[in-house]
Amino acid sequence: MLARFLFTLFLLSTPVLADAQGPDPIEGTLHRLRVAVNIRPDVEFAWVSPRDRSVAFRMAGEHNGVEGRIFGGNLHRRLLEAKTQAEREVLVTLYANPLPPPQELDPLTILPVLRRLDFLNEQESNRDLLTHPFPGGLVAVYAQDLPTRMAFPSRSHVAQIATSPKDLRSLAINNLRRYAERRVEFQGGLFGLTIVSLDGVYDTSLLLDETFWRDIDGRIGRVVAMAPSQDTLIYTDADIPGGVEYLVSLVTRTRNELSNPLSETLLEWTEDGWQVYTP
Repeated sequence: MLARFLFTLFLLSTPVLADAQGPDPIEGTLHRLRVAVNIRPDVEFAWVSPRDRSVAFRMAGEHNGVEGRIFGGNLHRRLLEAKTQAEREVLVTLYANPLPPPQELDPLTILPVLRRLDFLNEQESNRDLLTHPFPGGLVAVYAQDLPTRMAFPSRSHVAQIATSPKDLRSLAINNLRRYAERRVEFQGGLFGLTIVSLDGVYDTSLLLDETFWRDIDGRIGRVVAMAPSQDTLIYTDADIPGGVEYLVSLVTRTRNELSNPLSETLLEWTEDGWQVYTP
């Protein structure tokens, strides 16, 4: 997703090519995943959902009618990294047949993620998650990072590894820092625009690492950021004329290219953390 966003960024700076859009490179991965999910004996049928780059499916048998969804971004990245066809086939099979999360939590697998507020109402189990509010109509939740997907442990489940919300947040942020070490990349653009990339899954989680943003704040003027989708994190310096306006126009122009929308609210880094940006 991020490579496609960067490509669009280049196109927007080249008016003659601005409307030339190529096929989404993840389409082939989603098709392979759909075929693999469709042959599962417990699945009635599966289909590709291009908007959020996932494969949705309807269960058969004892879970008849229950629908599920498997997102393809992480699988796509791992397929690109795979060295052999046999390795790719194993990966597709693993993602199409995810194992349930282990009953005992590994503290090192807990990472923070940002979701829209309506995420808490998508499933009844989501209402039992330990969360804390975040500006821009978002909420921070805690995910269990599993080999082929992420799971969201309940309050009682996370009590196994943390005695308080503060302890859990500290644990998750420390895990994120270790995970992000040597993986974070910065891509500069026009008007001070910078795109921060991690792995296509936990990119926007970086908004929750206060140390990360204090360091950036010490190097530029007013830090203003936006997380328009779960895998897209961009910021600019509000002291650069036209910087904030360019960020907004870029997101507006590429809105239909963004999967898993998050928030188009501008956020400013302050001494008290993130606040909704006020010009």
